[in-house]
Amino acid sequence: MPPNTTASSGQKPGKSGRKKGRRARLLVIVLVVALVGGFGYGGYWSVSTVRASFPQTKGSITLDGLSGPVDVKRDAYGIPQIYASSNADLFMAQGYVQAQDRFYEMDVRRHMTSGRLSEMFGNGQVKNDEFLRTLGWNRVAQKEYDTTLSASTKKYLQAYAKGVNAYLKGKDGKSISLEYAALGLTNDYRPEAWTPVDSISWLKAMAWDLRGNMQEEIDRSLMTSRLGPKQIADLYPEYPYGRNKPIIQEGQYSALTKTFEQNGATGSQPATGTSTSTSASSSSTSASSSSSSSSSSSALQGQLAGLYKVLDNVPTAVGVNGNGIGSNSWVVAGSHTITGKPLLANDPHLSATLPSVWYQMGLHCTTLSSTCQYDVTGYTFAGLPGVIIGHNQHIAWGMTNSGVDVTDLYLEKLSGEGYLYDGKVLPFTTRTETIKIAGGASKQIVVRETNNGPLLSDRDDELVKVGKKAAVDTVAPDRGDGYAIALRWTALDPGTSMDAVLQIDKASNWSEFRKASRSFDVPSQNLVYADTQGNIGYQLPGRIPQRSKKQDGSLPAPGWDSSYAWSGRYIPQDALPYEYNPQRGYIVTANQAVTDKSKYPYTLTTDWGYGTRSQRIADLIESKIKGGGKVSTDDMRQMQLDNSSEIAKLLVPKLLKIDVSDKNVRQAQKLLEGWDYTQDADSAAAAYFNAVWRNILKLAFGNKLPKELRVKGQCLWVEPADTTGPADANQKVRECGQRDTDQAQPDGGDRWFEVVRNIIDDQKNDWWQTPATRTDKATTTRDELFARALKDARWELTAKLGKDIDTWSWGRLHRLFLKNQTLGTGGPGILQYMLNRGPWKLDGGEATVNATGWNAAGGYGAVWVPSMRMVVNLDDLDKSKWINLSGASGHAYSAHYTDQTDKWANGELLSWHFSKGAVDGSTTDTLVLKP
Repeated sequence: MPPNTTASSGQKPGKSGRKKGRRARLLVIVLVVALVGGFGYGGYWSVSTVRASFPQTKGSITLDGLSGPVDVKRDAYGIPQIYASSNADLFMAQGYVQAQDRFYEMDVRRHMTSGRLSEMFGNGQVKNDEFLRTLGWNRVAQKEYDTTLSASTKKYLQAYAKGVNAYLKGKDGKSISLEYAALGLTNDYRPEAWTPVDSISWLKAMAWDLRGNMQEEIDRSLMTSRLGPKQIADLYPEYPYGRNKPIIQEGQYSALTKTFEQNGATGSQPATGTSTSTSASSSSTSASSSSSSSSSSSALQGQLAGLYKVLDNVPTAVGVNGNGIGSNSWVVAGSHTITGKPLLANDPHLSATLPSVWYQMGLHCTTLSSTCQYDVTGYTFAGLPGVIIGHNQHIAWGMTNSGVDVTDLYLEKLSGEGYLYDGKVLPFTTRTETIKIAGGASKQIVVRETNNGPLLSDRDDELVKVGKKAAVDTVAPDRGDGYAIALRWTALDPGTSMDAVLQIDKASNWSEFRKASRSFDVPSQNLVYADTQGNIGYQLPGRIPQRSKKQDGSLPAPGWDSSYAWSGRYIPQDALPYEYNPQRGYIVTANQAVTDKSKYPYTLTTDWGYGTRSQRIADLIESKIKGGGKVSTDDMRQMQLDNSSEIAKLLVPKLLKIDVSDKNVRQAQKLLEGWDYTQDADSAAAAYFNAVWRNILKLAFGNKLPKELRVKGQCLWVEPADTTGPADANQKVRECGQRDTDQAQPDGGDRWFEVVRNIIDDQKNDWWQTPATRTDKATTTRDELFARALKDARWELTAKLGKDIDTWSWGRLHRLFLKNQTLGTGGPGILQYMLNRGPWKLDGGEATVNATGWNAAGGYGAVWVPSMRMVVNLDDLDKSKWINLSGASGHAYSAHYTDQTDKWANGELLSWHFSKGAVDGSTTDTLVLKP
């Protein structure tokens, strides 16, 4: 399908019905061109090649291994509901059906998690494979399968794999997916059998993208080359507890403190006192003054810059390499709803992928019994048995990323064949990995590990050179053979998250839900709960480390000193925060602080999200309640679509007071008069304000950051980093930014909202000062910088959208492109054209409830989005609603490839059928799987 015609013509998606036929005819033309040209590979496709992989959805198929017949019922959107008479048959059928729709996606995922992308895509993926082999996700997954998972979980993983392999049996690549036909033109890759470990490994990939504050650790350290401790503190302000409330407000603090004392926990950090402060000031001062940390040394600077380059290239599983990932989930008790029973909403904010990372389905036992225990529906990942987010006949649950800190970087002192630890040289733990490469010779690498974890720095030659040559603080250990960076991460230890998924799916009450959540060790997620009895709750699960009192996880630590090592203890399960039926009658999680740091005895992280979305959601709920109203399912949907910009509320009144002499700039400035701060796709005011905000950030902060954080292509004349004394224009050198557009800083998220809020009333704050350029005078005050931003934004939008402001709209800037994550980004142009979709013009923005995130340093395009939306009605589950970002199918020419996207972009939700009668009433296709 070609790019969305309606989006490019100025209409909102969803209003293009009369053009469907025209697009269909164009597809035929594209296919004919492809058939004749063979994509330049010397191969030829037929229409049958394109259609060969479409799944059979009617009639019957015989599958060896089933104990009884299984019905697969699909609705008009191709969403399957599976009915079986045993757990094993249910999960075997799930594997078969997901492979029908999404096997190529599953295959790519398992090659990513096992560090084998080069086997599919050749030499260009070797560096990624080296890094992923170093992390060793697949090895950890194998250990989980062998040692930690329950017997029942392993049985269901085996059944799932059996279903996938039943689908693969007798099929060649082109019969599985169009992409294999394309790969077959360049290599002889053939899909292999699915294994239970392939499923488990995907949870490691998810945990990687949701890993916590590792990015902040890197960025804070990189900043020290250009910024001092106070400046870094300005850029990492305290969480605003007084304005944006944490998740737990009526929670179990006294019980938690008692548990803490009874356990005699000694490796933890009291929530009061300088060692646990979330203040960047204390963190930065520590970085500056603690010589043992070496964080201010050029060795660490070079290592971290190189490490970031490696991290930036690692394929993402569900997010933007750990950046910008957020989500909304909230639950409202029946006392505040129209139905008298809870309503639960969830919309995880993840990378926009095609197909969507989520797969909608239902898993139903025809009769619930000891041998068939599941009646559950919701969102899962293709490649994984069970349901990740959704509801069963008794309870509903949602998830948001908690952001707790479960990773630490350690600077390691290398010496010969070992590393320094408490004055002794210890030998590395090593293993050899062989990477097979399509179209080339295999490559071997050696993975080295210290007692802190694998050496990530081994995966880049530049890092090794820097570690050998860089200067360090005089009190640090002698350089010897250099320094390296190791990763300590909870997900590199075998865990039980797969157990948790399958246990939650069949939980029937709060007690069973909490018990199941204890197994959800990584990634640590905010779990929101509701049940048909009217109860609501929240639980923070996870294996969360207790660190030594010498470090709080905010900066890389010296690995040669055991006093900085993890204590080997984790926060006790009984001490993890939870809330049950709070008096206020609702619970909101949107990546804000989980607890008030003054009331909780353990440090969870020093880098929470800043609570802009969560407080907005709470305010919307409170407004409804205090107005005497009751919340409906559609009210929950409308809250998910809230486009209000909190930073605009702060800045616009001040921007309107700026005296603007240029009539063209004044014309743009007037757009902000009377604007209600909502970021609708057709809003010219939203377009202009966001351009002004982007330019404020660039002028005040972006141009002052080190090149490692700035966007690629942005080049500035700056003093060398080691310059001392007064500035000398002749000393300046040209430095260009090094980060991709979706990773650079300042990204404009709510951390930056807080940074600006803290200095907004200080007209002469140092951050408002900028040097003169060829066309502009230096700025020395806030208003001078704001005036410059108003002007720069006017001419930036003139270049992008035209001089006539009547034609401006936020949606013309803020667009979503859905791209196939392999051949849709790196294949030949005609193939990308066939596999990719878009653009869609989007409402919303960064740190709004409708979080269609964009990176202010890189541009206006949507980088992460609500990857799905759901609202569960616990009074009548058949009145629940849901939507996916794309569609059920991963086949590019299936009717269900992106058949939900227009509705998603318009904020619509689909009916979510659950009961047998409701499912039967919506079924369009039925496939019977026979033993």
